[in-house]
Amino acid sequence: MSFGQPNGLGMQPPGFPMMGTRPPWFGLRGPAPAMAAQPQAPAALTNEPDIPDEIRDQYKHLREDMIKVEGAANEAEANGDTAGAKFKMMLLGDVNEKIQEMEEKYPGIQNAPAPKPPETSGTIANQPNAAALHQMLAMFHAGQATPLTLTQQQAMLYDKQKAAERKMEPDVIEFQAQYSLQERHAWSLNEQLKERNNTYDDDLWALHEIMRKCNNTAQRCDLLNMNVRWMKEGKFCGPYSPNPLVIKAAKKYNLDPPSACKLADALEQRDDPDTDMARLDGHLARSNKPSSLVMMMLKTLKNGGNIGEASSPVAIGSYMHKEESRKETAKREDRKRSRSRKNRSRSARRRSHSRGRGRRDEGDRGRGRNRNGSRDRGRGRNDSRDRGSRQSWQG
Repeated sequence: MSFGQPNGLGMQPPGFPMMGTRPPWFGLRGPAPAMAAQPQAPAALTNEPDIPDEIRDQYKHLREDMIKVEGAANEAEANGDTAGAKFKMMLLGDVNEKIQEMEEKYPGIQNAPAPKPPETSGTIANQPNAAALHQMLAMFHAGQATPLTLTQQQAMLYDKQKAAERKMEPDVIEFQAQYSLQERHAWSLNEQLKERNNTYDDDLWALHEIMRKCNNTAQRCDLLNMNVRWMKEGKFCGPYSPNPLVIKAAKKYNLDPPSACKLADALEQRDDPDTDMARLDGHLARSNKPSSLVMMMLKTLKNGGNIGEASSPVAIGSYMHKEESRKETAKREDRKRSRSRKNRSRSARRRSHSRGRGRRDEGDRGRGRNRNGSRDRGRGRNDSRDRGSRQSWQG
């Protein structure tokens, strides 16, 4: 990133507004810090040897601080900290005025090599009270005897108050340490959880479910940013993303939370997510590693490719294989039950037939006994009458 190019009015820093205009990247009211025009240095004075090395070094540091403060202002505006961004813009104007004073006093000093932007995040807002530290550093480079302006004092006071008011929750501190997250990710999560007091415990549990299934630190940061964004939009509802189709597929095919979240994020960029999900459902039904399959198809979804119809063979252990096995098992159980019912009915008929035959035999035996008994009883009566008649005749 180069610092600027000569344009007849001196050096114009990159991204810094022209005179009387409003910065295009900030939604702030009021005019931007004015930049006084200055005459272009003559070509013969561009490399004057009488500029001391310490002055060149001071000028170089001021330019570096200007880039850092500009990055901090950009990040403050992106995070919704409008007041902080406004203060940093005021500080940026003060640093720019100091640079202009040095350029007027030492013509040709602006030909110094442009400082490179930081290689890390490009901002300094990752550390508490970082803007105030850089402001004091800029004042140190400009000379400790230089008194602070009212704007600079207000900026430092605001940053100190902001740092004192910000307090990270103990659960978030533990969460950050457990998953090796950066400071800015932890602060972003902390701010969202404070606004979701009613679901604080449930949200933190769901985030643990997502993060513990992911072993890559960079992917953890992406997953956290993704779910924090859903929290801001009011859509966050658990470890399997806010997409109802993805939640249904995750429960059906046992998808892990990271793959479900990444799938939902990719479907948000598609023109017809319902059709994509319907085709993907066929592939998931045939796969015995559905979570890995989802991660493989993310590239196709994000690059705008189409998902074809499922035509691969059914893998052993897949959802479709388990369903077919379950149906076959159910059919075998039905056949066994039907055979057992038939066997029970046959045995019941046999028992009833034998029971009827036994009753008939008993009836026949009973009738024979009754007949013989009746004869015998009749014969006995006749014998008694004969004995009585003989006794009377003899008498």
